[in-house]
Amino acid sequence: MKFDFKKLIPEKIDFKGFFSKIVDFFKRLPERIKQLPSKIKSINRKKLKRYLPPCLMLFFAAIFLVSAGVLAKRAWEDYHQAEQNDYLAGLVQQEQAQVQRPPISNGESSYIEPLSAFVEITHPVTGESVQVLREYASVFQLNPDMVGWIHIPNTTLNYPVVQKPGEPDYYLHRDFLDNNSRHGTVYAHNQADLQKPSDNVTIFGHNMTDGSMFATLHGYTKKEYYDANPYIYFDTVYEHRTYQILAVFEIDVTKSDFDYHNVVDTNAFTFQNFLDNCKKLSFYDTGVSAKYGDKLLTLSTCDKDTSTDNKRFVVVAKLVT
Repeated sequence: MKFDFKKLIPEKIDFKGFFSKIVDFFKRLPERIKQLPSKIKSINRKKLKRYLPPCLMLFFAAIFLVSAGVLAKRAWEDYHQAEQNDYLAGLVQQEQAQVQRPPISNGESSYIEPLSAFVEITHPVTGESVQVLREYASVFQLNPDMVGWIHIPNTTLNYPVVQKPGEPDYYLHRDFLDNNSRHGTVYAHNQADLQKPSDNVTIFGHNMTDGSMFATLHGYTKKEYYDANPYIYFDTVYEHRTYQILAVFEIDVTKSDFDYHNVVDTNAFTFQNFLDNCKKLSFYDTGVSAKYGDKLLTLSTCDKDTSTDNKRFVVVAKLVT
């Protein structure tokens, strides 16, 4: 036996009656709203007094548990990330203590890394034999996207640097071992050539509230902090490099046309324009200058002002080894 679905469909729809009911509802709405207080008063006060406190307690308890859960999750993420950072740094420091860094020479040194500084390993992706700096070999084998290591002496800034070809923000919310992480990983501008290197290499890192990643850069708002920590060690996996800070500034990216982070390869004019902007915006005069042909390093992180995502804190340095 077949069911006739046509019986469910009325032969004629009374649109006029339908809309008249809607109009009538809105006409009576003000009167119903006026009657609302009297209806609320008619609720049994004894029942209200009996059930309201436990309901409120359950409500606030639920809010507390959700908030506590969020805080606990963040605390666990911070702990887990700190453990990973310490582990990676430990792998590097085992060899780093024996490293003799190139002397400061304002970028004009003819220094050649000794053969003892390198170790031959099998590339984890290509399978080819490559020579990398001894202290970074173990970490590089964990993640071949590693292009270097950044460290500022006497500070907590001590991390691997990655670069994902074709995926600029891949590590924005991924840790070094490719797990989801709000800390992310310190990463280099996708178009920058770190081996050449490009005229300006920009490196990005989060400003974490637990003081990790690039949060420590905010110390450079004070000249005294700069005087105590003027150098940045940014090594590739093939070469030791030391940079000297020349400018520190804050910028609102929505209110300025200074596109500092996209300056990569330059000519004499664009290089000088970049340098002039950095010096103009700098919190103080470092006394360090640069000229076209010098190689620059730019560190970029979010500003401390949590009310906006538009401000950036920037440290610019030049290669001196």
